[in-house]
Amino acid sequence: MSNRTGLWLYAVTRPSDDLDGLAITGMRGQPVCLRDVGDLVAIATVLDLDAAPAADLGTALNDLPTLEPIARAHHAVITVVARMGATLPARLATVFADHDSLDALLAERRYQLHAALDHVAGRTEWGIKVYPRAMAADAADSADDGSATGAGARYLQRRRAELDAGRRAAARTAATAQTIYRVLARHSQQAQQNLVGRVPRAEVPVLNGAFLVDDRDVGVFLGAVDGLRHSNPEVRVDITGPWPAYSFAELNLEQTDLHLDQAELNPEPAELSLERTEPSRAAAAGLGADRAAL
Repeated sequence: MSNRTGLWLYAVTRPSDDLDGLAITGMRGQPVCLRDVGDLVAIATVLDLDAAPAADLGTALNDLPTLEPIARAHHAVITVVARMGATLPARLATVFADHDSLDALLAERRYQLHAALDHVAGRTEWGIKVYPRAMAADAADSADDGSATGAGARYLQRRRAELDAGRRAAARTAATAQTIYRVLARHSQQAQQNLVGRVPRAEVPVLNGAFLVDDRDVGVFLGAVDGLRHSNPEVRVDITGPWPAYSFAELNLEQTDLHLDQAELNPEPAELSLERTEPSRAAAAGLGADRAAL
């Protein structure tokens, strides 16, 4: 009995001379193929669905050591294609049963896909994370002013002061992060905030933002980031990018099979330590189309 095959989708773009003769490999070292459907091109690889990584994606996508090479291979193909023109990255693990099902979806969603391509054309995504810096509590030890007596009372008084100081510092840090977001959003075509931890700690960002920036405005955007770093020394501002427009190309197409959470299907490139290459490539999202029964 022959093994089942399917199409692992990396991205959708438009035909261009640059794509002609594209010869790169993708998942499991398999060649990347171009599927022309009129004025759209799907970038895909034919995979054996009974072999890794397709055989047990549910396990792979929940195990970081297994997931990382999959995400790297997926991202590497998208990076190459995005250098050639407007590109819609496909959500990680978007697999079609055959060419006909892929063709049908591209035809059905043609106008949406073109609108999305227009939206990201000439733009790249940048990621900004803001972290609190460790700082001394601003109401450290309060001397015993006579309102409390005894070691136990003084300890409780000190702890209350420390907790109050921590709350004030957290509120200031959150306010600073939102100011940074608003300033950078003004230098972007689109911006969004992703979920962050509730308790501010040095290793947990208080802002995890994505910004879609016109290529011609990148210098201004980066200048704004530098200015915000210098004017807000109480926080650390980290930037990643440029990426393909992962966060801003999602079309919310119907999903089937696997039933994995969005976070599991879309590990953030920076969290997987993906190597960034030259400009024109973001946080992972995309077309999220019908999948074959894996």
